[in-house]
Amino acid sequence: MNDKYIIVLIASFLLFLNTGEIFGQKDIKYLTIKSVVIDDNGTPIPNVRISGKEGAIQVQTSTDGEFTISVPEKSELLIEADGFNKILVSAINVSKKVLLTKSPYLMGEDDVINIAFNRINTKEKVNPLSAINPEKIISKDYVQNVGNLLNGRISGLMNNSMLRGKGEPLIVINGIPRSLNSVTAEEINQITVLKDVNASILYGSRAKNGVILITTKRGNPFKRKINLSVDQGYSTPIALPQYLGSAEYMRLYNEALTNDGLPKIFNNIEKYESGENNYRYPNTDYFSDEFLKAGKPATSFISEFSGGNKTTQYYANFGWINSGSLYKLGSAKNSSTNRLNARANVDVQINDFIKSNIDAVVIFDINKNPNGNFWEYSNTLHPNDFSPLLPLSMIEDKTSIETAKLIEGKYILGGTSQYMNNVYGNMYFGGYVQNIQRTIQVNNGIDIDLRKITPGLCFKTYISFDVYNSFIQSVNNKYAVYMPTWSADNVNLISSLQKINEDTPMNYQNLSGADFNRTLGTYASLNYDRTFNAKHSFAGTVLAYYNTSHSNYVVVDDKYSHIGLRGTYDYAKKYFIDFSGAYVHSTKLFKGNRDAFSPSVGLSWILSEENFIKNISQINYLKVKLSGGILNTDIDITNPNGSDNYYMYDNTFIYNGRYYWGDGLRSNGVVLSSRQSNPNLTFEKMKDVNLGIEAILFNNMINVDANIFYSQNSGKVIQRVTYPAYLSTYIPFENYNANSYSGAELGINLNKSIGSFSLDIGANILYATSNIDKRDEVWNNKNLYRQGKPVNSIFGLEYIGFFSDSDISNNNIPVQAFGEVKAGDIKYKDQNNDNVIDQNDEIMIGKWLPDFSYGIHCNLKYRNLNLFILGNGQTGGNGMYDNNYFWVDANDKYSKEVLNRWTPATALTATYPRLTSKSNTNNYRSSTFWLYENNFFSINRIQLTYDFPIKKVQNTMIKGLSLYLRGSNLLMIAKDAEKRQLNIGTEPAYRNYAGGLRIIF
Repeated sequence: MNDKYIIVLIASFLLFLNTGEIFGQKDIKYLTIKSVVIDDNGTPIPNVRISGKEGAIQVQTSTDGEFTISVPEKSELLIEADGFNKILVSAINVSKKVLLTKSPYLMGEDDVINIAFNRINTKEKVNPLSAINPEKIISKDYVQNVGNLLNGRISGLMNNSMLRGKGEPLIVINGIPRSLNSVTAEEINQITVLKDVNASILYGSRAKNGVILITTKRGNPFKRKINLSVDQGYSTPIALPQYLGSAEYMRLYNEALTNDGLPKIFNNIEKYESGENNYRYPNTDYFSDEFLKAGKPATSFISEFSGGNKTTQYYANFGWINSGSLYKLGSAKNSSTNRLNARANVDVQINDFIKSNIDAVVIFDINKNPNGNFWEYSNTLHPNDFSPLLPLSMIEDKTSIETAKLIEGKYILGGTSQYMNNVYGNMYFGGYVQNIQRTIQVNNGIDIDLRKITPGLCFKTYISFDVYNSFIQSVNNKYAVYMPTWSADNVNLISSLQKINEDTPMNYQNLSGADFNRTLGTYASLNYDRTFNAKHSFAGTVLAYYNTSHSNYVVVDDKYSHIGLRGTYDYAKKYFIDFSGAYVHSTKLFKGNRDAFSPSVGLSWILSEENFIKNISQINYLKVKLSGGILNTDIDITNPNGSDNYYMYDNTFIYNGRYYWGDGLRSNGVVLSSRQSNPNLTFEKMKDVNLGIEAILFNNMINVDANIFYSQNSGKVIQRVTYPAYLSTYIPFENYNANSYSGAELGINLNKSIGSFSLDIGANILYATSNIDKRDEVWNNKNLYRQGKPVNSIFGLEYIGFFSDSDISNNNIPVQAFGEVKAGDIKYKDQNNDNVIDQNDEIMIGKWLPDFSYGIHCNLKYRNLNLFILGNGQTGGNGMYDNNYFWVDANDKYSKEVLNRWTPATALTATYPRLTSKSNTNNYRSSTFWLYENNFFSINRIQLTYDFPIKKVQNTMIKGLSLYLRGSNLLMIAKDAEKRQLNIGTEPAYRNYAGGLRIIF
């Protein structure tokens, strides 16, 4: 067993002992309580959870509602059940019958939803919100990556990162924008996706694309919980590149030379094919089992501890996630990725009106690999370039290698003056490169109850300080390679060797690539929440928010600040109105334009509370909701050249050499204005409208949430092109372009139980489209205009076949602006009929984003056995095969894609253009030839879980025990699915298999 694994287990076990009764006092007097829990009708309630001794002792009621528990006589009992209001009673005051009252419909503890700087119940929603509680999900779908957790589960969220097709939402963790990688699913209490402006506006200008709001777990008073999870997995590549062997490559490259009218350069090809001496005639496959293992292991260990009393509550999480590598050789096979994280959240009731919380997070990410980019080399080194190994047995004069480094005692490293990077050398002798990332987060909040001033009034402050830094630690050893000269008389004998480079091990580590980021976030809010006459409920929030981030090498810090306002009213929990706004401030704009007010409003009406629907038995709940708003935003006000993102309203000046006086002796510097100012530059605007309906039907069996939406992002900042050309770059930034986004989403879920069998099946569907409403553009041809087309349009040329010999010989083709073409090159349509093929012939050929995306989940449970399936898919989008695995010209390595290339013999059946030894700018450009429909359905995960019956473990310290088997990324159903899942130049995508154990103490 891995030493780190043992250390983590021992540490967690010691922490567990510290929370148990081993160190408890033995003179505490215990009280045995026997009682029965009933509801308002006097009916016994089964499966009620009773916790005593601050959660250290827990029991459940029987089917008759009865329970027996022994606790210290001064202890308090927490009594709770799903659908009921929990109560806290003193052990000495427990009666023979304990009454639990039912929670109001959709307003119980399980119905609480976190929103921007507040919490509401499901019944009080006026916005399109989606909330999930990872703890419930993980018990049947063990996943720790938050992106994987979201995938396929949230209606409106496309591929984890695109909300309603508009863009990436703002990630907010515990009130402050943070990276999604800074939290694991196990740490999270709830994830809420705020999809419209009204819901997200309190986060200011950065919330233009919506918000993913994450709140981490906190301790609960009188509920002690210890969770331990161990997950052991194995990952195999979904697809690896398939390159041609030496003989095939050499024949085809000779063909490419012939196509270009050049002489062939490769001879003796049959010797490379025969395999008679793979050291002299190499045929190296860098993706074979010589270099790579079939798969790699992955291990995770996570422990949680939470609990507390009235005064103090705590939550702690300790985790270690380790992933091995595919590398098979030398020290490289020990390469790995490690993540260590620790979180502690503590809440303290200072007195009867002040409480505070302090949170601390520490994360270490360590990624260790051999020197040299294996994945890049493996996609560029030809199979015949050189033999990476030369056997000692074939070397005639061994005196030249007396000091050579040996591989397995019988090989030296091969190479040439052109190829000095040897994969064996990198993995055995080259040293390592280790990317280290460290994250520290500290939060503090204070809540002051101002009920003495007026009931329902409170004041909150929150401050966070985050530090992130990363650097690369490496040992860069140099090593020698040897270029052989083979004997003319003996095919298996190396007559001489040329040594290239020296074996120079480094005795020190190099540090490079340092990156640093410091973020300060804070806000203060005054909140009011009160109900009058049991009918009129008012709530309001006024907040001041500030966030700044400093990074090394950046002159101006990122700064965001605003004042937020939220006011809500509802009558009898039937009619709801929400007015929310933000007065945003931007340092990116000129004084006088730096402040703007963003208003929004949301309305909802619970129709099922009305008499004309209340008596329809099939409808348990029905609500309609409408929201809209205008958000002023500066988040996309950025210079497209990547510099000068601030002060874009101002002139910029550049140094432009020197000018000399007529005598040639004296000179002065020249400073020119390179951009005109525009003090009228202002915020972009995101206008947003949402109409939705929520329904719960057929005795709470079916849950439906549907929305239609429209958003427009106007006043987008650009440098216009409709200025005279003589102005060159002397053009100001202006508010001009506009894009719109519209569509509909549907989430539907069905729950049904029959005896010991239960079914939970759900689906979410998103239809999203976009339009360029306004674009500053001037083209010679109407086919090039972007306005009126989708924002995510792909433009390219239309493929109409391959050039034939007769096309070329008869010269009956348009002028080709992309270089000389020959038979077998790609032929494009002349869209503007000017008899020239150039960029003016581009048209819209596809869209990067799909029209429809969807996710489905199914959970089948029989007694203690649970089967979970999650899948997602999309249709209506396109992709492009455009990396060097597909675009092969000049001296590129040949993949199997070229096998069906054009030749005179295959002119009618070829699916790939002719081969060329030259750079080809005609064939390898955006066109319908390389376009594919990116439609697919994927089975993301399947997990089979067995929950041991509590009765079998109730006499131990264990309160719950689960075993599971899981598979991830199991299947993609699509045309050319394997080819589309290829990673070129980077580590492959993986199919994962795992088994695990979860224990609750």
